[in-house]
Amino acid sequence: MNPITKVKTKIKSFIKHIVDTEVDKRVNEIVSNLPAILEAQNCPDEDKQSFYDLSKNPEKNYQKVLKLKSQLEELGVTVQEEQIQIEAYERWKNNFPEITSKYKSLGDVSEEKCLEHYITYTYLDLKNSECFLDVAAAGSPFVDILNNKNINSYRLDLVYPSGIHGKNIGGNACDSGLDDNFVSSMALHCAYECFQGDADIKLMKEAGRILKPKGSMGIIPLYIDEIYYNSTSPFCNQDEIPFDSEAKKIWRDDTFKVPFSRHYSPEAFYNRILKQTPSSLETKILFFSNLPELMDHYTGQRIYCYFLLLTTKK
Repeated sequence: MNPITKVKTKIKSFIKHIVDTEVDKRVNEIVSNLPAILEAQNCPDEDKQSFYDLSKNPEKNYQKVLKLKSQLEELGVTVQEEQIQIEAYERWKNNFPEITSKYKSLGDVSEEKCLEHYITYTYLDLKNSECFLDVAAAGSPFVDILNNKNINSYRLDLVYPSGIHGKNIGGNACDSGLDDNFVSSMALHCAYECFQGDADIKLMKEAGRILKPKGSMGIIPLYIDEIYYNSTSPFCNQDEIPFDSEAKKIWRDDTFKVPFSRHYSPEAFYNRILKQTPSSLETKILFFSNLPELMDHYTGQRIYCYFLLLTTKK
């Protein structure tokens, strides 16, 4: 066998091994989760996420969002109405082109992802922050971008080795191991809903510990829906997921194989989060009332970050 043929044979063998391994992995995944997959395929619409999730069509569902805002206020939640100024937002994007570049491939939610970071930057006043912490931020360039603008910033995620390594911090967001009063601001972008068990409650307590006095934490989006539910992909092992006993379990019917996502009803947010938030924190929700205007401006974009949870240490 000549050398070229030999190399081709080795390459084919290598590729075949990779393909066979991946096929076996997918087959095993389907077989092991087959009962859940069949249940999800045959369940009524009322057991599917698309039936409830207001973010799937945020402009059409605007009146429902307004009703949720009113329900939060009736429960005693402080809701502060804000509006996004498109010209200011565009100026910010021009100053942060790396953000636009990072998310431009995300189709109809690319503007949503950029806007989440604009809101964090603006309403947590990051330009004047002594130390910012981006929580559950593996893969995000936000911290690097901020540091390049001389805004002292860190990212925290379980995927990093334990402890502080440069600007990366390995640890659990609910038990970070950071010193008391370590950060002046912190934020979560499209992450809080994935905190399983009582981690959503524990995060508020940890924020109360590691924030400096007058420091703030922002959670965006805060997913508030008409019912309290946990969504899950049928392609994930259901036995490994600690679902909330009070929540309705529903199936994801999109392409994302996410094991767990929590959406609060107004009552669930009030009872589960607000009532259990440490007294050292002042908590309110910012409601961005003109997102339909933004969706008219950015044609074809799905913008759903109506609610920002903003908590400040006294």
